[in-house]
Amino acid sequence: MVLGRDARPVAIGVPIGDPNGIGPEVAVRAVLALKNRDYGVFLVGDSWVVRRAVSLVAEAGNVQVRVLAGPEDIPGDMVTARGGVDVLDVVALEVEELSPGTVSAKAGKASLDYLNKALELAMSGRIDGIACAPANKEAMKLAGSPFNGQTELVASAVGAREAGTALVSGKFRVFQVTGHVSLRKACDMITEERVLSNIRMARKVLSEDFGIDDPLVAVCGLNPHSGDGGLLGNEEQDHIIPAINKARAEGIRVDGPLPGDTAFLKVKREGHDGIVAMYHDQANAVLKFISSEAVTVTTGLPIVRTTVGHGTAFDIAWKGVADPGCMIGAIEVAAQLARVRKERGLRAVGR
Repeated sequence: MVLGRDARPVAIGVPIGDPNGIGPEVAVRAVLALKNRDYGVFLVGDSWVVRRAVSLVAEAGNVQVRVLAGPEDIPGDMVTARGGVDVLDVVALEVEELSPGTVSAKAGKASLDYLNKALELAMSGRIDGIACAPANKEAMKLAGSPFNGQTELVASAVGAREAGTALVSGKFRVFQVTGHVSLRKACDMITEERVLSNIRMARKVLSEDFGIDDPLVAVCGLNPHSGDGGLLGNEEQDHIIPAINKARAEGIRVDGPLPGDTAFLKVKREGHDGIVAMYHDQANAVLKFISSEAVTVTTGLPIVRTTVGHGTAFDIAWKGVADPGCMIGAIEVAAQLARVRKERGLRAVGR
C-alpha cells in the first residue's frame, strides 16, 4: 500500500482512547485549539462520548459536533470543518458502561475498536495518519488484547517487522532500542544487531521525515558511566561499541556511547540531532521532566502514527481539568510527518 499524492490537505484521525480516562477531553480540547491549521483532523470514537466531552469543555460554547457515519462521510477537504468537532462514529460503548476513572474491560474494548477503525482508514489510504489519545494497558488486557500496549498492537496490525519508538519534544528526538518490556528483559535485548538497526532507523527518520541532512546521532550506554571500560558491565564492549563502529563505517555520524546520566546534557549543549537510548525509562524519564508535552512517534510503519506521551490520568478523568498540550503536539507532529511523506511519496517512516 502506498499513500498516494493528491490535491487534498493532509487528514489526521484521532482515536479518543480509553473513554474512562482523559482521552476524550484532551482530544476535543486539542481540536478546538488548532484553529490556524492547514490540515484536517477528526476524532474516532463513540459520538455520544465526544458530545459529552464537548459539554465538559466550558470554553467550547456552542461548538458544532458533526457526526460522520462512515469513511465515505469524511470530507475531501477536512480543513473546512475547522472550528467545530468532527467525529467518525464508532459504536462501541453503552452510556451506562461509562465509568470515569476506573479500569474496565468494556472501556478497554472500546479503545481497541476506536484504534482499529483508525488503522483501517490509514492503511486504506483514506487518511494520512493517526494521533492516538491515551489508552489503558490493563483495560486493554481485560478486553482480551494480547499486546502490552497500543504500539505493539499497531505494529502487528500493519505487519511492521521492525517497529520502533521515537519520543519528540522540541529538538529532542529520542529513539528506544527496547520498549515496553521489563528492565531485566531489556538488558538481554541489547545486542549489536539491535543497536545498529536502531542507529540506522534514527538516521533515516531524522533525514527523511524531519528533513535533517547528515544528522548526528548520540548513542547512550546501558550501564553507569557506559560501563567504565567493562568494570561496570560488558554490554558496551560486546554490543554497543561494535554497533557504533559499524554505523560509522556506513557513513553515519555517531557520538557515543554516552553515559545515560549526562547524555541529554551533552546533546542540549552540542546540538545532536537525535538520541538512541537503550531502554524505556532512559528515554522517557528525562524527556518527561523536560516537557509534559513529549510526543511519541512509532517508526518503521507503513502509516504515520503518533501518540501522547502520558497515560489516561484516571484521577482527573472527566473533571474538566485535563491539559491538551501533549495531544495538540501529537496531532501537529502527525500532520508534519504525513505532509512530508505525502509530498515525497514515501511509504513508511524511516524506510
